[in-house]
Amino acid sequence: MTATNHATSRDIRTRTADDMYRLLALVSAAIWTLGTLLYFIVFAAPAVRPVFPAMQGMIGSVVLAGIPWLFRRQITEYVIARRLSRLTPARPASRTES
Repeated sequence: MTATNHATSRDIRTRTADDMYRLLALVSAAIWTLGTLLYFIVFAAPAVRPVFPAMQGMIGSVVLAGIPWLFRRQITEYVIARRLSRLTPARPASRTES
């Protein structure tokens, strides 16, 4: 018995959805970290009472980090379509003679 390495469409969809989830999580973490850092440097560090500007920076960065998740489904479907199109062989156009 030989095992085949052919991935089915369902396998590709599952793997791509998982990959995109991980990528969006990484992007969101980077956006939050950089956004919070920049806001702290610009607004919270020079403030006499930095608690409120620090809180605003963290909350604002969470909102920005959530934006990619609004488009998760569209991005995932686009990447799935690209991966599936790479695996399916292109069919030549059929000619009909009259």
